Amino acid sequence: MGLVKSAAYSVHTTKSKIMKVIIRIITIVLALLYWTSSSLAEDMSEIVSKHVAALGKHANRLHSIQIEQKLLSNGVESIQTTILVPKHFFYQQMILQGGQVLTYVRDSLGWSLNSFVSSKVRMMSPQECATFLLLNTQMLGPIYEYGTDSINGPVQTITLEGDDKIEEEPCHRMKVVYKGGIGETDVYISKKSYLIKMTVNVLGKTFFSNYRSVHGIVFPHRIEIINAYGKAVGDVLSIKQNPSIDFDRLKITP
Repeated sequence: MGLVKSAAYSVHTTKSKIMKVIIRIITIVLALLYWTSSSLAEDMSEIVSKHVAALGKHANRLHSIQIEQKLLSNGVESIQTTILVPKHFFYQQMILQGGQVLTYVRDSLGWSLNSFVSSKVRMMSPQECATFLLLNTQMLGPIYEYGTDSINGPVQTITLEGDDKIEEEPCHRMKVVYKGGIGETDVYISKKSYLIKMTVNVLGKTFFSNYRSVHGIVFPHRIEIINAYGKAVGDVLSIKQNPSIDFDRLKITP
């Protein structure tokens, strides 16, 4: 009986020790998971803050913008003028040999014209206008929008996905999910400059380079887009901050 009790006690003690070890392991794993998730959250917050700072001390003064650039796509050169007012107005005129492409969107009304396809002006639906404005009037990019106004901005969530190298430059890879289920974009931020190096979405890959400061705000002056249609390279010719906009003069209607 003594041996049985001793054996039973030994088994009980062994089980107790094993349970304690398991509990300790679980505790360590949970602590590690908590630390890792907290660390990632802190890292992401820090990256966003550094990105916002890298865009310049006067970035918050930018309320509208006009950009003129020279485009080269499949051997064809064109001049493109773009005017943006976040979430309210988008205008773009692209002049090529023998024609032009125009887009005008103001709040819930929008029209487009592609003279190479038709001489008729196409009216855009209110939903198309809303989606278009949300995605195409981010003057300084989605990470800046999220970092400065996550409540009213177009971005729903941002997650830190890991690290990568873009053109041999170490980058943070972040996934941006837009509100309303209208899409997502992978954004690669340079670990050196904390500026956007590349974005990837359904439209293709877009590379940003030749960053320069214009009146205290940093903008890319070269943009390269690669997708199924080929490659397009844009070199910025001029940037006007907070320009006066004559909406009626720019308006295109049927």
